[in-house]
Amino acid sequence: MIETRDFDILSPGFHTNPFPTVDRMRAEGPVVCMKLPIVGRTYLAVTHEACAALLKDHESFARDPGNAGSRTQARILRFLPRTISLLALNMLGHDDPEHRRLRGLVDQAFQRRTIEAMKPMIAQIADRLLDRMEGRLEVDLMSEFCRDLPLSVICAMLGLPEEDHDRFKNWLGGSRTLPISER
Repeated sequence: MIETRDFDILSPGFHTNPFPTVDRMRAEGPVVCMKLPIVGRTYLAVTHEACAALLKDHESFARDPGNAGSRTQARILRFLPRTISLLALNMLGHDDPEHRRLRGLVDQAFQRRTIEAMKPMIAQIADRLLDRMEGRLEVDLMSEFCRDLPLSVICAMLGLPEEDHDRFKNWLGGSRTLPISER
């Protein structure tokens, strides 16, 4: 049994600079035990190797907490807004056979040849995002590029018109500013 440790991963300080805490976690081992509000005691894989092993070991680990005997997630989802609970119930949180069924629905969009064909579009989006930063002395790279790029690509994959991209990203929490039309 792994000893429960006190790692504050919910504080603003952690989100500003997570590296000292993550380094302490890794010093404890590839998996740490900690307590989270509402959820209680939980285990966190903190190395690439531990994460890869956990994701591949379907016999020992469940993605869906309900399949591991926990009802905490179901209770929490009842109190979340419907839009958030729908996002929380995506295919990544399901075990087989449901995960395999859902994955089959989206596999074609993520095949190598599909992604290769999208490279010019992705490069164009990346260039547009970088152009927005040109000439500025300070840039929040995480929100203005790292978060915005995948969300912009998803918008394009969904076929959303350019004028709706900012609204969509705002719904997902990926944009910190409202489009002019919603201010």
